[in-house]
Amino acid sequence: MTIKRLSLALEWAQRVPALTALLLGAISVLAYAPLQLFPLMPLTLAGLFALWREASPRQAALCGFAFGLGAFGMGVSWIYVSLHTYGEMPAVFAALSTFLFCAYLALYPALAGFVAARFRSGHALIDLPLFAAAWVLGEWLRGVVLTGFPWLAVGYSQSPPSPLAGFAPIFGVYGVGFVTALLAGLIVFLAARHWKWLAASVAGVAVVGWGLLGIRWTTPLPQEISISLMQTNIEQSLKWRPDFLPQLLEDNHRITAMSPANSAVTNPTP
Repeated sequence: MTIKRLSLALEWAQRVPALTALLLGAISVLAYAPLQLFPLMPLTLAGLFALWREASPRQAALCGFAFGLGAFGMGVSWIYVSLHTYGEMPAVFAALSTFLFCAYLALYPALAGFVAARFRSGHALIDLPLFAAAWVLGEWLRGVVLTGFPWLAVGYSQSPPSPLAGFAPIFGVYGVGFVTALLAGLIVFLAARHWKWLAASVAGVAVVGWGLLGIRWTTPLPQEISISLMQTNIEQSLKWRPDFLPQLLEDNHRITAMSPANSAVTNPTP
């Protein structure tokens, strides 16, 4: 019964690929903090890659756009709050602005889908790294074009306790994203017939990641350094008033003087 239901679900997903991609994108946000359900990210990406595998470049771009719209619609909703609640923009215009911004961000996974489908060869050994590289290329472009907006890069979803966090000191966030996308590709290309190879591959990547987590990549300084991060909580209605500037500077000076880090500098331990 379970296999039959899964088969029906897959058949339904193939009939409405854009809607499926939209739902997958929305679900993928659960992989990030605070929930940190990190295994969801390779699974949702695998669903997207499965849609790309048989799609035309245009259809793949549409699925990538829908996935991005779902992910950013869920993941950057705080922009609406910033515009409406704090910026006092009317709700309709704040919602429209947020939607248009999400639609712009979704163009990058759409580009990734187009590239993946356009250069797809039909051979798993070629298409697997191609799909992962296309995805990371889209993320990298999103992080640099027009000053960039790297929010919700896939690599950020694999913070500890994910074993993939072990790759971060070597390859950075986009490298972690590439490894995550490779895992997603492995799920797509091996799940149908090669479960043993899939399990071995996933286990191998996890073991390497855990091993890298155990390596100390930095050298401790001989003397501890005390650091404090300070940010005053100023109402938006007061923040930009010229007559409030002296009070703002005074508050910042006072809080800085009270900082434990400041005390450690002015009164160093002998």
